Amino acid sequence: MAEMTSDFVQCARVKDIPEGSIIAVNVEGHSIALANSEGHIRAE
Repeated sequence: MAEMTSDFVQCARVKDIPEGSIIAVNVEGHSIALANSEGHIRAE
């Protein structure tokens, strides 16, 4: 299991992810999908 840290990396702003959309970002070499579902941001 990966070690969890308390470091946060800003990769997008809420205004960059319109409601109902998904964007792809790269964070420290990892591809992450950010989704805005009814105003809630989710990361996978």
